[in-house]
Amino acid sequence: MHTEIDFSAIPGTSHLVDLDRTKETIETESGIVLIPTPSDDPNDPLNWSRGRKWLAIFCTVVYIFGGSVPGCCIYSILTDIAEDPDVHPYTHSNGEWIASRILNGFFFAPVESLPEITVGDLFFEHERATYMGVYSVALFGSNYMAPMLSGFVRDGLGWKWAIWIACIFGAVCWFFLLFFMEETNYTRRLRVRKDDEGNIVAAITSRGEQKTDEKNPDTMLVVTSNELGNQAALIDEEITYPPPKTFWQKLSLTSGIRKENRLLDEFKAIALMAQFPGVLYAGFLYGSSLFWYSVLNGTEALVLSSEPYNFSSSMCGLAYLSPVIFCLVIYPFAGWSTDWVKIKIAKRHKGLSEAEDRFWVLPVYMILGPMALILWGVGAAKGVHWFGVVFGLGLMAGLCTIGCVSAVTYILDSYEHMSAPAITVAILIRNTMNFAMDYGITPFYTNVGVQNCFIASAFICFFCIGTFLVMIFTGRYWRNRTKTRYWKIVQEYRAKGLIS
Repeated sequence: MHTEIDFSAIPGTSHLVDLDRTKETIETESGIVLIPTPSDDPNDPLNWSRGRKWLAIFCTVVYIFGGSVPGCCIYSILTDIAEDPDVHPYTHSNGEWIASRILNGFFFAPVESLPEITVGDLFFEHERATYMGVYSVALFGSNYMAPMLSGFVRDGLGWKWAIWIACIFGAVCWFFLLFFMEETNYTRRLRVRKDDEGNIVAAITSRGEQKTDEKNPDTMLVVTSNELGNQAALIDEEITYPPPKTFWQKLSLTSGIRKENRLLDEFKAIALMAQFPGVLYAGFLYGSSLFWYSVLNGTEALVLSSEPYNFSSSMCGLAYLSPVIFCLVIYPFAGWSTDWVKIKIAKRHKGLSEAEDRFWVLPVYMILGPMALILWGVGAAKGVHWFGVVFGLGLMAGLCTIGCVSAVTYILDSYEHMSAPAITVAILIRNTMNFAMDYGITPFYTNVGVQNCFIASAFICFFCIGTFLVMIFTGRYWRNRTKTRYWKIVQEYRAKGLIS
C-alpha cells in the first residue's frame, strides 16, 4: 500500500474546475473536479445513489429533531416548571433536574459534530455547503420549533404533556433511525497507475472514464499526483471490492468499529488540530454566529411579554415561527449559493479554489445582522409594531445559518483528513462563547436596558462577522505556513489506520 504524503500541497487549495478539459483531472460533465477522488467500491459513500444519500441526510435531520425537540421544548415553559413543586413528570428535586440535563447533553452531544462529518463523507467539495445548509436549518429550526409547539401544548394539556409528547416524538425518531440510518465512515483505497519512473499519474476509477463513439477509444481522466497522493491510501495491485451491502448489513451496529482502542489518539488529535489558525478562526466564526441565538432566547420572553406587547405564553411561543420561516428562506443562500460562489471564483482563477472563497457570502450577514438586532432591541424599546420586532427576531435567527455553514465547510475544505477533531475544536470554542453569552445576556440586558444592549450587540456582531476579511487575505498564508505540520499529522494517523 502506498501512503506517501505530498508535503508541498497546501491544504484547502485545490484544482476545483478543469477549464481546459485536460486529461489531468477526474471531472463531472460540467468540468468540476471530484474532490475527494471516489473509488470504484459500490459501498463508498461518494458512490451512493442520490436517493441513498438523501435518505442518509434525512436520517441526520431526524436525529437532530429527535434530540432537539425533547431538549428545547422547555424554553417556553420554564416559568411553569420553576413554579411547580414537582419540577418534572419524573423529576422532583433540583439534583434530579441537573442529572437529567447532564444525561441529555451526554447522549445528544454528537449532534454537534457527527452530522457535519456525515456531510463530508457523502458529498464532494463543490456540493458540501448545500447539504451543510440542510443541517444548519434542521439544527436551528428544531431549536425554535420545539418551544413554539410546546407553548400550545402547555395551554391545552398542561406543561407536563409538552414534555411527554416530546419524549414520544424522540422515541419514534429513534425507532426510525434504527432501521434506516447507515454508517458513512469509510476507508477509501484507490488503485493507481504509475509511469516508468514510478510516479503516480492516474487513479484507475470508472468515475474518470468517458465513453466516446466507436471510432475513438475510451479516455481516462485522472487527478494530478499532487492532489491524489493526499486524498486516500493508494495501492498498486488490483482491488477486489465487496458486493453492495444488503439491507440487513446496512443495519449493522458494529460497522465502522475499529478492533483496537484508539480513544487516546482521538483525544490527542483534538489537541493537535487546535494549533491551526484556520481551525481556531472557524470556531470563533461559528461561536460569534451562534451566540445571537442565545441572545434571542434569553430576551424573547422578556421583550414580548412586557409593555407594549403583553404577549401570552402561547403567543411568545408562536413568535418562534418567525425564526423557523427565516431559516427556511435563508437556507438557499447559506447553503447552495456558498457552493455556487466557490465554483464561480475558481473559474475566474484558472480553476484553482481556496478554502476562504466560501467566506464571500458573509457580507450579507455582516450588514443584515446588526440591522436585525437593532430592529429587535431598539424597535422594542421604541414600541414599534409587534410585526417589526418579530421580523427582526426571525431575520437574526435565519442569518445564524450562514455563519454555521461557512465555518464548518471551511474546516472540511481545509482539513478534510482530520475534519472530526478539527470540528470538535471549533465546537468547543463555539460552546464556550455560547456558554458565556447564556450567563451574560440577562445581566447585560437588565443593567443597560434593552436599547443600549442591542445597539452594543449590533456593533459586536458587525465586528465579529467582519473579521472574515482578515482571513480572506491571510488564510492561505497560514495554511501554507502550517502545511508541513498538518501533513505530518495526517501521515501519523494514516499509518495508525485511523484515517484513509
